[in-house]
Amino acid sequence: MRYREYRKFLAGAFFVSSGMQFYFYLANIPIPLVWTDAVQSPQLSAVRGAIHFVLFLVCLYFGWVFRRQPATQAGA
Repeated sequence: MRYREYRKFLAGAFFVSSGMQFYFYLANIPIPLVWTDAVQSPQLSAVRGAIHFVLFLVCLYFGWVFRRQPATQAGA
């Protein structure tokens, strides 16, 4: 199946990212954005963590679990 290995990689990347974002939220750590004076709030980290966890589940399913059924031949 096309892009299966990419989805496996992305599943791992999204899992780590969601874990880090939830950690920043639980530890109440604001994240400064590079080269700006802006700061990402811990509440935004929680939202990003939830989104990345959903993306992890999607990539996990399509990268590891889902297998396309082979096409059957009509009349055979």
